[in-house]
Amino acid sequence: MEMTIFFIVLGLTLVLFFIDKWRYDVVALFSLLVLVFLEIVPPDEAFYGFHHPAVITVAAILIISKAIMKTGLIGKVTSWIWKLSSRPVIHILLLSILVSILSAFMNNVGALALCMPIALDLAKKGKYSPSLLMMPLAFSSLVGGLNTLIGTPPNIIIATFRQEYTGQAFRLFDFLPSGALITLLGVFFIALIGWRFLPIRAKNLDEEMSSFNDYVTEVRIPKDHPLEGRTLFRIKKELKIEDWNVLCVIRGDSRVQAPDHRYHIRKGDILVIEASPEKIKELISATQWVFEAQTTKHSSEVLIEQDSVIQECVVMAGSNMIGRNILQLLIRTHYSINVLGLSRQGKMFRDRIVNIRIKAGDVLLLQGTKESFQSFFEDMSCLPLESKGWTFPTGKQNPLPFFWFALTLLFVLSGLIPFHIAFIALVFILIIFNHINLKEAYEGLEGPVLVLLAVMIPVGMAMQSTGGAAWMANLLLGITKFLPNTLLLGLLMLLTMLLSNILNNAATAILMAPIALELARFYGFSADPFLMGVAIAASCAFLTPIGHQSNTLVMGPGGYRFNDYWRMGLPLSVLILIASIPIILWIWPF
Repeated sequence: MEMTIFFIVLGLTLVLFFIDKWRYDVVALFSLLVLVFLEIVPPDEAFYGFHHPAVITVAAILIISKAIMKTGLIGKVTSWIWKLSSRPVIHILLLSILVSILSAFMNNVGALALCMPIALDLAKKGKYSPSLLMMPLAFSSLVGGLNTLIGTPPNIIIATFRQEYTGQAFRLFDFLPSGALITLLGVFFIALIGWRFLPIRAKNLDEEMSSFNDYVTEVRIPKDHPLEGRTLFRIKKELKIEDWNVLCVIRGDSRVQAPDHRYHIRKGDILVIEASPEKIKELISATQWVFEAQTTKHSSEVLIEQDSVIQECVVMAGSNMIGRNILQLLIRTHYSINVLGLSRQGKMFRDRIVNIRIKAGDVLLLQGTKESFQSFFEDMSCLPLESKGWTFPTGKQNPLPFFWFALTLLFVLSGLIPFHIAFIALVFILIIFNHINLKEAYEGLEGPVLVLLAVMIPVGMAMQSTGGAAWMANLLLGITKFLPNTLLLGLLMLLTMLLSNILNNAATAILMAPIALELARFYGFSADPFLMGVAIAASCAFLTPIGHQSNTLVMGPGGYRFNDYWRMGLPLSVLILIASIPIILWIWPF
C-alpha cells in the first residue's frame, strides 16, 4: 500500500514538474510534505537532506564558481580565438572545448555564462547566426561536467549513494576515464556535425545580428497627440517605419486582440507592440509615445531619448528577478533603467507585460547608462548579450583563487579530507582573503537548486524504504529477462535520460540511483557500472529547454523554439547512449 501511495505522489510530482506552473523547488517541497503527512517519510528524516554531504558540496561549488568567474582571467584566455580563425566551425569547436573543460571544475551554468558573451561577439564579428553557437555551448557544458566529482550535482549524488552502499564514495577523478571519452565524442559531434541541424530563421543576416529576438513592449497615446484618432493603417503609412506589429490595444478595462488596420487610436490607449530593439527605439523617438512598461501612479512618464544606450540581457538562473514582474522590481527607481521590452522565445504573451512573471532565460530590452547597467547586472544576475564597455562578470585579474582551488583538489585526491569538508574550507579561504565577499557568496548560493536537492533526498530514500526501487528494478529485469545484461544497463540509462529532460538532473539522479543499486543487488554485480550509467544519463538532458538551466539560458539569445532542441539533442543522446555502454563496461565491468 505504501509503495502504491508513493508512486501516486511521485507521478503527480512529475506532472507538476512538466507543467512548470510552480518552481521546481516548491513542487519538490510539496511532494515531501505529502509523503510526511501520509507517514511514508518519517518526520525526523524529512529534512535529513539539508545536512547531506551532497547538498553541502553543491553549495560550496556554487560559491567557488562565482569566485572563479570574478577572476577576470577567462576573457584573456579566449581573446585569441578570433585571431586563429573566422570560420564558425572553428569557433564552435574551440568554445565547446573551452566550456567543457571549465564545466569539469565549476558549475555548468557558470561556465556557460563566462563563454556566452564571447560567443555572441564572435558571431557578430563573423556575421553569422548566434544560434550556431548557443546550443553547442549549452550541450558542451553538460558533457563537460561528466569528468569530475564536482563537475555536476548528479556525480556528487551518485558518489554519496555509492558510499552508503559500499562504504566508499567515488573519488574526484573516478569519473574521468569514462567522462573524458564521452566528452570528446560529444564535443566533436557537436562541433563537426551537430550544429548543422540547428535552425536559422532570420530573414537576412544583418537583421538577425542586430537583434536576437522580437520584443513585446507597451506604449500609451498621450493627450492631444498628433496621431490620435487615426487608424493603425494611417499611422503606419505616415511613420514610414516597417516591421512592427500591434498585438493588442487596451482601452480602459477592455482590450482588442490583433486589431484590424482600420481600428482608430484614441488618447489613453495602450498599444502592445512587437518589434526589434531598433524599431522600438525608432518608433518611440519618432512618435513621442509614452513608454508604459513600468509606469505607475508614483512614477513620472518615461520617454526614450535619442542618445539612449539600448542593451539586451538574459536572466540567469538564480536571479533575484525570477518569479517577480517588472512593476515589483522597481528597476527604474533603483537603477534608473527603463525596461523597454521582454522576450520569451516561443511564447506568445496573453497578459500585459507589466504582469508577466520573469523566468530564467527571458531576454530583457533595457535602456540606461553604462554605470546603471554595471550595477544592475551584478545585483540582478543578468548576462549582457553584447559588450558596450561594461564587463560581466567584473573583477581584476587575480590567479589566486585558482591556486587555492588546485590546492584543495590535491587534499581531496590525497583522501586526507572528505570532499565536502575540503570545499567548505575553500569557501572560507576565499572569503577570508577577500576573493569573494559574504554578500556575493550568499548570492552565489542558488536556493532553488539546494532546496530541490535537500528535499528530493528523503523522497529518494522513500523509494527504497517503500520497495518502489525494488519494484522498478524487477520491472526492468522482466523486460530484459532474455536479453544480454548490457541491454539492461542501456534501458536503465534510457529511462534516466528521458526523466532528465523533464526533471532537474539532480532529482533524476536521486530517483534512479536506488533502482541502479537494486539491479546490482539482484544480479550480484558491482554497483559501479549501474551508478556510472545513471550519472552519465542524468546529465544528458539534450531534448528540451527545461531539462537543464544551461538549455534554458541559451533559448532567448539563440532564438530557439521548444522543438529545436531535439534536432541536435536526439542524435547526440543516441550517440552517447550507444557509446557509453561499452565504455562503462570496459572501465567498470559487472
